[in-house]
Amino acid sequence: MSLRARPGIDNGMRYLSILFFALAASSASVAFAGPFEDAVDLIPNFVEVSPGVYRGGNPMRDIDDKAGLDALKALGVATVIDLQGADGDDSAIGWVFGQLQSGEAPENLAEEKRYLTAMGIEFVNLPFKSYDEVDERDAKIVQEAVRILGEASAERPVFVHCEHGKDRTGLVVALHRLQNRGWTVKAAYDEWVALGHDIIAWAVTGRLDKYFFRVAEEGGYETGL
Repeated sequence: MSLRARPGIDNGMRYLSILFFALAASSASVAFAGPFEDAVDLIPNFVEVSPGVYRGGNPMRDIDDKAGLDALKALGVATVIDLQGADGDDSAIGWVFGQLQSGEAPENLAEEKRYLTAMGIEFVNLPFKSYDEVDERDAKIVQEAVRILGEASAERPVFVHCEHGKDRTGLVVALHRLQNRGWTVKAAYDEWVALGHDIIAWAVTGRLDKYFFRVAEEGGYETGL
Protein backbone atom coordinates (compact mmCIF):
# COMPACT_ATOMS: atom_id res chain seq x y z
CA MET A 1 0.00 0.00 0.00
CA SER A 2 1.50 3.36 -0.97
CA LEU A 3 1.82 6.23 1.47
CA ARG A 4 -0.27 8.35 -0.89
CA ALA A 5 -3.30 6.15 -0.24
CA ARG A 6 -3.13 6.67 3.49
CA PRO A 7 -4.79 10.11 3.71
CA GLY A 8 -7.79 8.78 1.81
CA ILE A 9 -8.14 5.92 4.27
CA ASP A 10 -7.78 8.31 7.23
CA ASN A 11 -10.40 10.63 5.78
CA GLY A 12 -12.75 7.72 5.27
CA MET A 13 -12.24 6.52 8.83
CA ARG A 14 -12.76 10.06 10.11
CA TYR A 15 -16.03 10.28 8.17
CA LEU A 16 -17.21 6.97 9.55
CA SER A 17 -16.32 8.08 13.08
CA ILE A 18 -18.26 11.32 12.70
CA LEU A 19 -21.23 9.41 11.28
CA PHE A 20 -21.11 6.91 14.14
CA PHE A 21 -21.07 9.60 16.84
CA ALA A 22 -23.83 11.56 15.10
CA LEU A 23 -26.04 8.47 15.00
CA ALA A 24 -25.17 7.68 18.60
CA ALA A 25 -26.05 11.21 19.68
CA SER A 26 -29.34 11.05 17.78
CA SER A 27 -30.21 7.72 19.38
CA ALA A 28 -29.29 9.07 22.80
CA SER A 29 -31.54 12.10 22.38
CA VAL A 30 -34.45 9.78 21.54
CA ALA A 31 -33.60 7.36 24.31
CA PHE A 32 -33.36 10.13 26.91
CA ALA A 33 -36.39 12.15 25.84
CA GLY A 34 -37.93 13.10 29.16
CA PRO A 35 -41.48 13.33 30.51
CA PHE A 36 -41.82 16.95 29.43
CA GLU A 37 -40.97 16.14 25.82
CA ASP A 38 -43.43 13.24 25.92
CA ALA A 39 -46.17 15.55 27.19
CA VAL A 40 -45.44 18.04 24.40
CA ASP A 41 -45.74 15.25 21.84
CA LEU A 42 -48.91 13.73 23.27
CA ILE A 43 -50.96 16.70 24.53
CA PRO A 44 -52.15 19.48 22.20
CA ASN A 45 -50.65 22.91 22.92
CA PHE A 46 -48.85 21.67 26.02
CA VAL A 47 -46.95 24.51 27.71
CA GLU A 48 -45.19 24.97 31.05
CA VAL A 49 -46.61 28.19 32.46
CA SER A 50 -44.24 28.29 35.41
CA PRO A 51 -42.69 25.71 37.77
CA GLY A 52 -45.69 23.72 38.97
CA VAL A 53 -48.23 24.98 36.44
CA TYR A 54 -48.90 23.41 33.04
CA ARG A 55 -51.59 24.11 30.45
CA GLY A 56 -52.80 22.43 27.27
CA GLY A 57 -55.57 20.74 25.36
CA ASN A 58 -57.47 17.57 26.10
CA PRO A 59 -54.85 14.97 27.17
CA MET A 60 -57.25 12.14 26.32
CA ARG A 61 -57.77 12.60 22.58
CA ASP A 62 -59.89 9.47 22.46
CA ILE A 63 -61.61 7.62 25.25
CA ASP A 64 -59.25 4.69 24.69
CA ASP A 65 -56.11 6.83 24.30
CA LYS A 66 -54.53 7.33 27.71
CA ALA A 67 -50.98 8.18 26.59
CA GLY A 68 -51.41 11.86 27.44
CA LEU A 69 -52.65 11.02 30.91
CA ASP A 70 -49.70 8.69 31.43
CA ALA A 71 -47.38 11.53 30.37
CA LEU A 72 -48.89 13.77 33.06
CA LYS A 73 -48.26 11.06 35.64
CA ALA A 74 -44.64 10.70 34.53
CA LEU A 75 -44.26 14.48 34.80
CA GLY A 76 -45.37 14.33 38.42
CA VAL A 77 -48.64 16.22 38.00
CA ALA A 78 -50.67 16.06 41.21
CA THR A 79 -53.89 17.76 40.08
CA VAL A 80 -55.68 18.02 36.73
CA ILE A 81 -58.26 20.77 36.22
CA ASP A 82 -60.67 19.97 33.39
CA LEU A 83 -62.68 22.98 32.23
CA GLN A 84 -64.90 20.93 29.91
CA GLY A 85 -68.44 19.66 30.25
CA ALA A 86 -70.56 22.79 29.72
CA ASP A 87 -70.18 23.41 25.99
CA GLY A 88 -72.29 20.47 24.87
CA ASP A 89 -75.67 21.67 26.07
CA ASP A 90 -79.13 21.35 24.48
CA SER A 91 -78.88 24.51 22.36
CA ALA A 92 -78.06 24.40 18.66
CA ILE A 93 -74.55 25.78 19.15
CA GLY A 94 -74.11 23.53 22.17
CA TRP A 95 -74.91 20.49 20.03
CA VAL A 96 -72.35 21.57 17.43
CA PHE A 97 -69.67 22.21 20.03
CA GLY A 98 -70.42 18.88 21.65
CA GLN A 99 -69.84 17.13 18.34
CA LEU A 100 -66.57 18.93 17.72
CA GLN A 101 -65.09 18.43 21.19
CA SER A 102 -64.76 14.87 22.38
CA GLY A 103 -63.85 16.01 25.88
CA GLU A 104 -67.32 17.47 26.39
CA ALA A 105 -68.93 14.02 26.41
CA PRO A 106 -69.93 12.81 29.90
CA GLU A 107 -68.41 9.39 29.26
CA ASN A 108 -65.05 10.94 28.39
CA LEU A 109 -65.10 13.09 31.49
CA ALA A 110 -65.96 10.07 33.63
CA GLU A 111 -63.18 8.00 32.08
CA GLU A 112 -60.62 10.76 32.55
CA LYS A 113 -61.59 11.03 36.19
CA ARG A 114 -61.50 7.27 36.70
CA TYR A 115 -58.08 6.83 35.09
CA LEU A 116 -56.43 9.78 36.81
CA THR A 117 -57.85 8.88 40.21
CA ALA A 118 -56.56 5.32 39.83
CA MET A 119 -53.08 6.78 39.26
CA GLY A 120 -53.34 8.93 42.39
CA ILE A 121 -53.91 12.22 40.54
CA GLU A 122 -56.63 14.55 41.81
CA PHE A 123 -59.25 15.33 39.16
CA VAL A 124 -61.14 18.63 39.42
CA ASN A 125 -63.92 19.29 36.88
CA LEU A 126 -64.78 23.00 36.63
CA PRO A 127 -66.93 23.31 33.49
CA PHE A 128 -67.95 26.61 31.93
CA LYS A 129 -68.92 27.60 28.40
CA SER A 130 -66.42 28.89 25.90
CA TYR A 131 -68.98 30.65 23.72
CA ASP A 132 -71.29 32.37 26.21
CA GLU A 133 -71.17 35.20 28.72
CA VAL A 134 -69.32 34.43 31.93
CA ASP A 135 -72.22 34.84 34.36
CA GLU A 136 -72.06 34.87 38.15
CA ARG A 137 -72.07 31.07 38.35
CA ASP A 138 -69.34 30.68 35.76
CA ALA A 139 -67.27 33.44 37.39
CA LYS A 140 -67.14 31.43 40.62
CA ILE A 141 -65.99 28.38 38.65
CA VAL A 142 -63.30 30.35 36.82
CA GLN A 143 -62.05 31.90 40.05
CA GLU A 144 -61.88 28.49 41.70
CA ALA A 145 -59.59 27.34 38.89
CA VAL A 146 -57.45 30.45 39.36
CA ARG A 147 -57.25 29.77 43.09
CA ILE A 148 -56.01 26.22 42.53
CA LEU A 149 -53.36 27.42 40.10
CA GLY A 150 -52.23 29.94 42.69
CA GLU A 151 -51.58 27.12 45.16
CA ALA A 152 -49.65 24.95 42.70
CA SER A 153 -45.97 24.29 43.35
CA ALA A 154 -43.06 22.45 41.79
CA GLU A 155 -43.67 19.73 44.37
CA ARG A 156 -47.39 19.45 43.53
CA PRO A 157 -47.84 20.53 39.90
CA VAL A 158 -51.21 21.34 38.37
CA PHE A 159 -52.29 20.85 34.74
CA VAL A 160 -55.28 22.82 33.44
CA HIS A 161 -56.99 22.04 30.14
CA CYS A 162 -60.00 22.43 27.89
CA GLU A 163 -60.40 20.83 24.45
CA HIS A 164 -57.76 22.80 22.56
CA GLY A 165 -55.94 24.55 25.39
CA LYS A 166 -56.48 28.01 23.90
CA ASP A 167 -59.64 29.81 24.98
CA ARG A 168 -61.04 28.67 28.34
CA THR A 169 -57.62 27.50 29.47
CA GLY A 170 -56.11 30.75 28.24
CA LEU A 171 -58.63 32.80 30.22
CA VAL A 172 -57.87 30.94 33.46
CA VAL A 173 -54.11 31.24 32.97
CA ALA A 174 -54.36 34.94 32.04
CA LEU A 175 -56.28 35.60 35.25
CA HIS A 176 -53.72 33.52 37.16
CA ARG A 177 -50.97 35.73 35.73
CA LEU A 178 -52.94 38.83 36.70
CA GLN A 179 -54.25 37.89 40.13
CA ASN A 180 -51.64 35.48 41.45
CA ARG A 181 -48.42 36.57 39.75
CA GLY A 182 -48.74 40.33 39.41
CA TRP A 183 -48.53 40.53 35.63
CA THR A 184 -49.96 43.56 33.87
CA VAL A 185 -53.23 43.28 31.97
CA LYS A 186 -51.43 43.68 28.65
CA ALA A 187 -48.77 41.05 29.38
CA ALA A 188 -51.33 38.48 30.54
CA TYR A 189 -53.62 39.14 27.58
CA ASP A 190 -50.80 39.16 25.04
CA GLU A 191 -49.68 35.72 26.23
CA TRP A 192 -53.24 34.43 25.96
CA VAL A 193 -53.42 35.60 22.35
CA ALA A 194 -49.91 34.34 21.50
CA LEU A 195 -50.84 30.83 22.65
CA GLY A 196 -53.78 30.44 20.30
CA HIS A 197 -56.63 32.75 21.33
CA ASP A 198 -56.54 34.45 17.95
CA ILE A 199 -58.92 36.47 15.80
CA ILE A 200 -60.61 33.31 14.52
CA ALA A 201 -61.36 32.23 18.10
CA TRP A 202 -62.66 35.66 19.08
CA ALA A 203 -65.58 35.31 16.68
CA VAL A 204 -66.94 32.56 18.92
CA THR A 205 -65.25 32.95 22.30
CA GLY A 206 -64.92 36.73 22.50
CA ARG A 207 -67.20 36.88 25.54
CA LEU A 208 -64.35 35.38 27.56
CA ASP A 209 -62.28 38.46 26.68
CA LYS A 210 -65.05 40.72 28.00
CA TYR A 211 -64.95 38.92 31.34
CA PHE A 212 -61.15 39.16 31.54
CA PHE A 213 -61.17 42.91 30.98
CA ARG A 214 -64.06 43.35 33.38
CA VAL A 215 -62.12 41.59 36.13
CA ALA A 216 -59.06 43.67 35.29
CA GLU A 217 -61.02 46.93 35.44
CA GLU A 218 -62.93 46.12 38.61
CA GLY A 219 -59.73 44.93 40.30
CA GLY A 220 -57.79 48.02 39.34
CA TYR A 221 -54.91 46.02 37.91
CA GLU A 222 -52.01 47.76 36.16
CA THR A 223 -52.67 47.89 32.45
CA GLY A 224 -49.06 47.85 31.28
CA LEU A 225 -49.95 50.15 28.38
